[in-house]
Amino acid sequence: MKMTGAGLDDAYNILTTGLENRKNFDRYFVFTETSAATELAQRISIDKEPSKNLLTGIKGCGKTTELLRLLRELDEKYFGVYISMRSDAEVRKVSAPDILLSGLLHLYISACERNVTLSVELVKGLATWLQETLVALKISFEERHHEQKGLEERVKKAMGILKAQRPRDSIQGAIEEGKTELTVCTGQLIAEIEATTGKKVLLAFDDLDKLPLDRAKTIFVENGDLLASPNCKVVYTAPYSLIHTHDFREVTRLFKKYVNQGPAWVHGKDAKEGIEEMKDIVAKRMSLDLLDPEALDGLITKTGGVAADLLRCISESCIRAKTDSKDKIDSKTVDAVLDDIRKDSSRTLGASDCTVLSTVHKNKMADNNEAFLRLLDDGYILEYVGEEGSYYVHPLIVPVLRDRKLI
Repeated sequence: MKMTGAGLDDAYNILTTGLENRKNFDRYFVFTETSAATELAQRISIDKEPSKNLLTGIKGCGKTTELLRLLRELDEKYFGVYISMRSDAEVRKVSAPDILLSGLLHLYISACERNVTLSVELVKGLATWLQETLVALKISFEERHHEQKGLEERVKKAMGILKAQRPRDSIQGAIEEGKTELTVCTGQLIAEIEATTGKKVLLAFDDLDKLPLDRAKTIFVENGDLLASPNCKVVYTAPYSLIHTHDFREVTRLFKKYVNQGPAWVHGKDAKEGIEEMKDIVAKRMSLDLLDPEALDGLITKTGGVAADLLRCISESCIRAKTDSKDKIDSKTVDAVLDDIRKDSSRTLGASDCTVLSTVHKNKMADNNEAFLRLLDDGYILEYVGEEGSYYVHPLIVPVLRDRKLI
């Protein structure tokens, strides 16, 4: 395996780099045999209907990576568009029409950037609707902005304002009132792109797994029909807690399938494959010579197979090692970082939270009350693919429970 990251400084800056950039994806992506993207790709390829799917899973286990992998795998036959809702809006406040507006804007920009010629009628109709809907953003529309290139400029400006200032509250009412026209415009754009390119449109919405559960219910249950309205295939991320609620039965009426992306199994027997997978992820971003083997093995186990937590801990270990004038990360450095995490967690976890966690640690069962679901979404509780129905307290949190003599 090719090693990257010449030293601790380079490693620190590379370890938490996202893969949304195509160059970063090509450089740091690690292929795994079992993944949510593989199942989604099969389902999307086989299904003749414009199906809607959900991607869910434990926090930090690579849902973004799986979405990007899905789009890459289906690139030959699908006009795929990745939409990061975290970049477009304050995720905790988005509505269903808000999500579809982001989809429409990103789809239009992608069509322009990939040199898809759109009809004059579609462009003019879209420009008129956007001008009326986004009036609160105070973006002027001239005659040239009713042509494809000119409208591309206006759309990019609108997206830039939305990203920089997040003034979605000022246009929420207009978006809500115009959601029928929004659906129509989106449908027309999808139809033209598919007719022109010969590819089916596939929209991949990321970051909706970060929604608070109450808002997720509002979006996926109460407004699920709107999310299911685009006449193309769509994948939405969703909070892991949502599939643990009674309301999820209603969600499955509209969404063909939900697929989980879980942590790698790194404990006990059958852990070898998961441990090697975690090592490969690290080796793509830094030289393993910068880590004592014992230190790396310990980190993999103590981060529970959650890739984001592993990379974060190693990143913090780089700083700690540099502070201690070391040229590599050893077990003492790792222990110090893990102790800091324990202290931080001890401050943020209340007595009631720890009671729930100690119960989970003891019986490995779900309670599905509000506290359990919140802790599940926050990544304090883990569930592994192949071990569905058995729940584990994140290994980084177990010492907190021991400190409080709850286990």
